[in-house]
This record gives sequence, structure tokens and C-alpha cells, in this order.
Amino acid sequence: MAFVHLQTHSEFSILQASARLDDILAAAAAENAPAVALTDHGAMFGILEIQTRGKELNKKRKEQGLPPVKTVYGCHIYVDTPSASQKDPTTFERLTLLVENEKGYYNLLRIVSYRYEDGERWAEIPSVPLETINEFKEGIIAIAGDYFSRYGQNVASGRDSLAFEYMDRLNEIFDLIPSELNSKNKRFILKKLNENAKSKKFNNSFLWLKNAGVALPVYVAEEPQIPLVISRATNLFKLFMSDVGLLASQYADGIQKKIIEHQIDINFGAIYENMVAQELASHCFALYYYNNKKFGELDFLVECDDKVIPVEVKSGKDYYRHKAMNNLIGNKEYSLRDGYVFCNGNTEKKGSVTYLPVYMVMFLKKKELDKDSVYKVDFSDLNKFVSENKDKYGRITYGKSKKTN
Repeated sequence: MAFVHLQTHSEFSILQASARLDDILAAAAAENAPAVALTDHGAMFGILEIQTRGKELNKKRKEQGLPPVKTVYGCHIYVDTPSASQKDPTTFERLTLLVENEKGYYNLLRIVSYRYEDGERWAEIPSVPLETINEFKEGIIAIAGDYFSRYGQNVASGRDSLAFEYMDRLNEIFDLIPSELNSKNKRFILKKLNENAKSKKFNNSFLWLKNAGVALPVYVAEEPQIPLVISRATNLFKLFMSDVGLLASQYADGIQKKIIEHQIDINFGAIYENMVAQELASHCFALYYYNNKKFGELDFLVECDDKVIPVEVKSGKDYYRHKAMNNLIGNKEYSLRDGYVFCNGNTEKKGSVTYLPVYMVMFLKKKELDKDSVYKVDFSDLNKFVSENKDKYGRITYGKSKKTN
């Protein structure tokens, strides 16, 4: 089995490491590693360099008939905590973030640039609030188990009870997801974890599960209007597995076979909804649901092509019943024109609602810009204005007389 170093610090980690990029690539090549990551402390200054040198190395390896050594881009982030001190970098929690795709690369640039974008934010240690990491998490993989993570620090300091307590919280949440998804009200209830559970105590655990790619939180949007993030309530959410296979693996033995055989004594509601949440997330949709005492509850709300689309998921035969969707589409205040119901039926359209087989959620995507498009700025009006409003010396005389002494 191949081994890949996913946390590697170079000469660009000032006062933290001295390994040169050429040496890192050479060591990876000598071990026939399929890839190597660069995750410098709080900076990405070495990314362009390792990309360029990696291409040169792989060109030579190709001539020799050897497989390439891929370069994985990332950063070792300092996370703000109440107890952290700018005078002591060891007081910060750490999080290693790896780029998964192009979107993730640009999001990581935003995260790393947090302390440099505003003079008032500048600090000697370029720490980042966890909220900022959460805001730009798309396309990024988080590794939270290293020495300087909360878990790692507790273990290293002999605080085993705190380390196990932290992991127990993660396990409690993880184990509770199937039963919560199977309940009538699928909203995640903290008191089911612990009678005295407080959201503040479990916040980091939820974030870890999300950033580690294990769980998908779906937050309530109080108003079905663009942008949905404005009306998001972070204390009300559903929690899905990031992969429907993870959900099925937590069911009792034998249930998985029944699911594959589509036996009718299985409640497929949670499985269908989890699959739809997973598919929407893979298409880069931010996940929201809607719940209102007057209008009812909608499984999902998505922003697509500058409009909000209500989505319902039905596993039974009564998929024509969707009171909440009808209420919202009929409300002129929200201007919702179309709704989708993913179900066991065939493709059908009734009024503003389209019924589709559940697997067809894969076709609900955002419009992609043509990568070959060339965007040009039209300065013709500006040039016309300048030519009509300048004097013989080339000075702009807008609002003034063009006469000169």
C-alpha cells in the first residue's frame, strides 16, 4: 500500500522547518510515493514553487517510464481560541487543510489571507477564526488529528480523559444520526445526546464531523428568499451522513441486504433524503431546509440560477401530497415559480411542481460558465466621454469650460 505524507512543512514555514522543496520532491520520488503534500504554517508561499518544480520532476520521470509524483496543496492553519495568545504559537489549536479541487484552492487562499486583508486584523501569528474556515470550507479536506489539534494536545499533555471526552462527543453525534433521520421531526435534538447538553459544548464536534467529510449539516432558512444564508439559523439543523453507505452501515445486520432488494418493510425515507443531501452537496449546493408553523416543512431549499427552488423527497406512494411546497409556491411574497418532488414515480409535471424519479437528482446542477469564454471589458463609452470632454492639453474638463488662458 502506498504511503503519502499529507503534512509536510518546508523552508517557507519560517522558523518552523528548513526542508527545501527540491529535497521534499526528491525524497517522495525516491520512495516511489504517488503524491506529497505541502502544508506550510499559516502561508501558501511555496505552492507555486512546488507546482513548477513538480512539473519538471514529472517530465523527467515520464522520460524514464516512471509514474508521476503528484503535488497536494494545503496549509497548516492556526485556529483562534479564547485561550490562544499571539505571543505563543503553541497555544493555538491547529488544523491541516488540503485542497480537493479548484474551488477549494481559491477558498484556501481566502482562509489563509484572512489576517492580511484588513490592517486591523493583522497579527504576528496569522490565526483564523473557525467561522471563517467554515464559511470557505467548500472543496477543502480537513485533517484534525495531528499533535497540535485539540485531541493531540490533550493526549500529549496526559489529559486522556479530555481527549476521550472529545472523541466521545464525536461518536455520540455520529451514532445518533440514523435514529434522528428516522424520526418524524428530523431536526437534530441535542438533548438526545445528553439531558444537560448545551450547543456551545458540542459546536466544535459538529464542525469537526463536517470538516472531516463525515457529516452534512442542513440548516434551517427562515425565509425562502435569495440569499438563503441571510436567514440561516445555525442552532436549528438536520445532520446527514456525507455518504449514504455510511448511514446504511450503521443499521442492524441484514438491513443492508433488504435495502438492496428494496423490501417493502424498510423505511426508505431517511435513506432517500440522505442520498439527495449527498448529491446536492456534491453539486456544490449549500444545504438548507424550511420549517414554519404556518406553511409547514420542506426537505430542502436550494439556490440555483438566481432563484430559490423548493425540493421534497418522497419514498412512499403519496408523493402528490406536499402541503408545504404548495403553500410556499402559492405565496406571492416569495415568488417561487417551480418545485421538485423526487420520488418513486415517473417524470411528470403538474402546475408548478415537477415529479422526478429520485435518482434524477443528479441532474439538478448549477449552470457552469464556459471555461473557454473570453471576457473583455468594454471601455468604448468611457473613451467617448474622455474624447468629448478634454481640452487641447488632454485634461478632462467635464463640468467646466474648455477655454484655457
